[in-house]
Amino acid sequence: MKFSWIPAGDFLMGSNKGEPDEQPVHRVKLDKGFFMSHTEVTQAQYCAIIGGNPSHFKGDNLPVDSVTWNESVAFCKTLSLREGETYRLPAEAEWEYACRAWTSTQFGFGESESNIDNYAWRYSNSGWQSHPTGTKKPNAFGLYDMHGNAWEWCADWYGKDYYSQSPELDPTGPVRGNLRVLRGGSWCRNASFCRSANRDWYGPDHRNPSNGFRVVMSFSPRQPISVEESLHQQSAVNGNGLPGDIRCFVGSQKNDQSRSPAIRKVWLDPRNQKRSSVSSQRAICDCVALSNFASTSPVGGRCNQLAG
Repeated sequence: MKFSWIPAGDFLMGSNKGEPDEQPVHRVKLDKGFFMSHTEVTQAQYCAIIGGNPSHFKGDNLPVDSVTWNESVAFCKTLSLREGETYRLPAEAEWEYACRAWTSTQFGFGESESNIDNYAWRYSNSGWQSHPTGTKKPNAFGLYDMHGNAWEWCADWYGKDYYSQSPELDPTGPVRGNLRVLRGGSWCRNASFCRSANRDWYGPDHRNPSNGFRVVMSFSPRQPISVEESLHQQSAVNGNGLPGDIRCFVGSQKNDQSRSPAIRKVWLDPRNQKRSSVSSQRAICDCVALSNFASTSPVGGRCNQLAG
């Protein structure tokens, strides 16, 4: 499972060109960055953790579908226990911020829907079914399928008028409710439902072939480890100025798992070029420099095998 680093920041949430529940447009500040999975959780990944597959459309690399909000939360909790990290559904504000990726337009790729088929599986190009994740263009954060393919559950309760009372700092939705938020549109929806600001909602036990989810991993700094690091390959920033990383091992050999292998994640905030880093005492099987964070979890290995 691969993740992109989404740095802290602020943005204008909502739209004056959409539905009433997208208004008023309001400023939101996210005080902490987070890692978000590149794609919706696939069926191979879901099966590797949960053991079953509720999906209507079958395929290892297809997004898991027909999954309820409660089941999505259960996946995150099980994955967290296995890895010792905190995995969860994104807050609705986090989701829109990540989808926009520094933009203020109707879509993460621009104002007009004329280019949407390069980024999204929707009703007019999907053949009325989901498609393998990551086969369309990503947004500026390296996230795929933020528009279309499968609706994505968010952590928040849905509130039609919540935006009128939402706090500016780290909003997490109403404290109670009956419906949970979904974002992003799907293979059976037109472009207007795939907009960055569009909101949908269902009960937490609702099951639908167009509904899936993606996960975020909370950023939790560790104490630095006092072992000499052996850097095999590095990349600070890629060619288009997006956040990059440095990944390395502690130990003399790439595959030496006996000497506390670790990842050193380094990124640059493209807005102010501020450099930050954090160590994580976890093994990594490969050390390819990319503008994203590749999870080294057991589920990542298992899913790669399942996905063939």
